[in-house]
Amino acid sequence: MVLRLSGKHHDSSPRSNSFNGLKTMYSRSPLLLRLDKIIQQDRILYTLMLALKHKYQAVYKHCANVSYSAYVLAAEMGVPEEDRLHIALGGLVHDVGKLNIPSKILYKPDKLEDNERLLIERHPLVGINVIRHSKNFSTVRSCILYHHERHDGKGYCNGLGGEDIPIEARIISVCDSFDAMTSYRSYKRSLAIDEARLELLSQSNKQFDGRIVDSFLSILDEVYNVNCETAPAIPSRPFAIGAGSPAKGQDHVDWHVILDQLPNVGVVFIDQYDKIRYCNKFFAEIRKIRRESIVGTNFLDFHRPHRRPFVEKRLASIKAGEMNGWQRVMAVNSRSIENTYIKISDEQGNYYGLLMFTNDVDDREKLLKLLQTNIEQLNILVQANELLSEVRDLRNTQERFSDVVNQLIKVDNDVMIIQRYQGVKSYTLGKPDRFTDRIKQYLDDQKESILQSRERQSQVLKIQGKVLILVPLRFENNNGLIAVQIDQGVSFNSDVLELLEVICNYASSAVQNHLLFTEIKDLAIRDNLTQVYNRQYFQQMIRQLDTRNGRYAFIMIDVNRLKHVNDNLGHMAGDLIITTAARVLRQSIRHHDFVFRYGGDEFVVLLKNCGTDDVRMVSERIRSNVAGANPIPGFDLTVSIGYAMSADFRDVNEVLMAADENMYEDKQAYRERISTIHENDAAKMAAVGRTSARTEEPRA
Repeated sequence: MVLRLSGKHHDSSPRSNSFNGLKTMYSRSPLLLRLDKIIQQDRILYTLMLALKHKYQAVYKHCANVSYSAYVLAAEMGVPEEDRLHIALGGLVHDVGKLNIPSKILYKPDKLEDNERLLIERHPLVGINVIRHSKNFSTVRSCILYHHERHDGKGYCNGLGGEDIPIEARIISVCDSFDAMTSYRSYKRSLAIDEARLELLSQSNKQFDGRIVDSFLSILDEVYNVNCETAPAIPSRPFAIGAGSPAKGQDHVDWHVILDQLPNVGVVFIDQYDKIRYCNKFFAEIRKIRRESIVGTNFLDFHRPHRRPFVEKRLASIKAGEMNGWQRVMAVNSRSIENTYIKISDEQGNYYGLLMFTNDVDDREKLLKLLQTNIEQLNILVQANELLSEVRDLRNTQERFSDVVNQLIKVDNDVMIIQRYQGVKSYTLGKPDRFTDRIKQYLDDQKESILQSRERQSQVLKIQGKVLILVPLRFENNNGLIAVQIDQGVSFNSDVLELLEVICNYASSAVQNHLLFTEIKDLAIRDNLTQVYNRQYFQQMIRQLDTRNGRYAFIMIDVNRLKHVNDNLGHMAGDLIITTAARVLRQSIRHHDFVFRYGGDEFVVLLKNCGTDDVRMVSERIRSNVAGANPIPGFDLTVSIGYAMSADFRDVNEVLMAADENMYEDKQAYRERISTIHENDAAKMAAVGRTSARTEEPRA
């Protein structure tokens, strides 16, 4: 991005010199709305900013502050509107590389180790790497990469100085540093506005461009301090709730303000007498209640009658020291929320109260789907795993479900069935008996109605002296139910059924998280075109090979004449050849072998626990099956094959290299055969031409 400055900036901007006019014209919210529209059209930036907002809210707010102040500063300097909008966008995403920094390092209150500091100083490089496929990459690249360069050349990551640093990065640098100085950080105290102003002046023409510092200070009092959200001061060692006032020398902390600023997290404090002493703004909003209406009331009275015995039992277990909390997923006001209850103890370890946290599950699911969509471009599988910290194995979910339900009602049998109608997998968790078969048949019979209805109701059926309670599991692209079988003599009422639905919703959330996790993981290890495993996963597999005890082999396969197809018939035809070859390879290997796409037209098959006869059999089967697969009329699909056994070499790379060399020899032999055929065809055509010339009638 090349900025065009307009001479004397005070005269060039289309606004008056009145700073009161500035506050009206450059208000914060409209700017962020404009940037949000730009970001929503860029799926990569949108995903990253949503992830940043959820993972590091403080970093996100800091970026929003920098974005706004950089926009106003650019206007003060006479930067044209389009370019200052680009600067504002760069300010909003300048710290996106911090997504890859663990929170224990990013928020470490003590001095950083050398390797930790190096990790933090790499965040500009990480930032441009994760947005490299973004539509706005060229617009924001300089803001991300150079915002920690210094005017004196002592910054990072490139050691640029003076005018060599792009002007947009110099603007971001001043705004970034000022907001960092005046915001809370776990490793330092926040500076007052006047202290930060003096620090900027002391670093003018050292760390910062002096002209930009002057422009920034000229707008500071009238704009930044009024409009920019700075985080409230928080002591480095916050005092515990109910533990008295802050220690002497610490700043006063208004916890009500802090907790009200939490994004999409509700907080409720219940004291040792089960009284609700506090709830924050988000909790009141999502429940659509007035805070004053529940503060001071009994926690049990807050629940519906059928839930009170359950909650009272849980509270008794916590007070007795038998458990430290519990979780529950539920639907409230057309939104899915997750409640987490955590025990609080005093200094002697006695029960002091309970903290209830409410998370907006809908926003989390939205984020997970965005991560799933962009997993190949962003390479943020690690971040997705962190977000899915509550993923549980399906079998474990079934066991937990059974344990909970049996505390509610005596169950004769239960089964969980998940059918993925847009995939090929079906999960059945329960005993494979006639009971399970009947439930699966019911689910198949109701398939169309299940797909069409999002608000499916639970059903109670009486069959052959048994009562079946069928509770649907609700999630996209998958359908399933939990079936509970009880004897007709076991009594239950609508309250039990409603509580059972709540338990099933909890199980549904765990299942959905597991399915999302497996899909994301599968995307990360498979080739997008052929759906065989990719080269990255191949490298991971060979690192895990037992090279001392297990016998293994590699078969290298190269598709012949793919370039000829691409050049003459187009790349769509070439893709058809590649996908056909991949399908044939999957059909030709043993059930415990692996197929990987190694390159553009190359595949590799990994065979474990095999002998020479096994490798020869698979190789011949591949060659035979390929000969019968001709996806394009007039083109004979052929491959060149080479293999090598682990028993013949000491190192896995040597085995792979030997297989590749053997495949190359086979390819050379193929080329010689093709060349001979072409020469013979040419000779035959020439002979036919000479014969025709001798027998041709003379022209009149």
